[in-house]
Amino acid sequence: MSQGRVADVTAIEFEWSPGRGDERYTGDRSAFDVYVRFRDAEGGKGFLAIEVKYHEDLEASKNEYRPRYDEVAARMRCFRTDSLQRLREPGALQQMWRDHLLVGAHADVDAFDDDIFVFLYPEVNTACAAAVDAYDTCLTDHRTFQAWTLDAVVANLMVRTRAGWVRQFHARYLDLDRLPGAGTVR
Repeated sequence: MSQGRVADVTAIEFEWSPGRGDERYTGDRSAFDVYVRFRDAEGGKGFLAIEVKYHEDLEASKNEYRPRYDEVAARMRCFRTDSLQRLREPGALQQMWRDHLLVGAHADVDAFDDDIFVFLYPEVNTACAAAVDAYDTCLTDHRTFQAWTLDAVVANLMVRTRAGWVRQFHARYLDLDRLPGAGTVR
């Protein structure tokens, strides 16, 4: 996780965008599933933009390419130029790229000191794991991108709190042994 980068959480929002359709950002309708604003140890302002996937295969993304995406990507300076065509193509990588670009545009337009795009998914979702691996090869700098498994986040929470909701969440979304035929899922 982003240990050391986050000193204090200042806000949490769900299904949030800095400006859907706003050309200052990406001009599309992208939003973050979870948005966390924070202060770092020096008082700088930052945010985590989290995209949560559960069972999705990510292949349904067929959004229209916008030239604004290339402008934001160039400003972010974290993408391999030889990967840009691959990122523009409809599918799993384009969806991740568009969310990551929204992070970069938001950080630039709204003057943030730190920004992190987090892709969160269950470890048994092999389509997401493959997409993360492929996306990772398109980056030259990984400071603004992190992939977390839902399993690791929940395990981390279980160590830090005895709150009942954490165990209920685990039972509902991650305990595959409760499902008939779960042995064949893995």
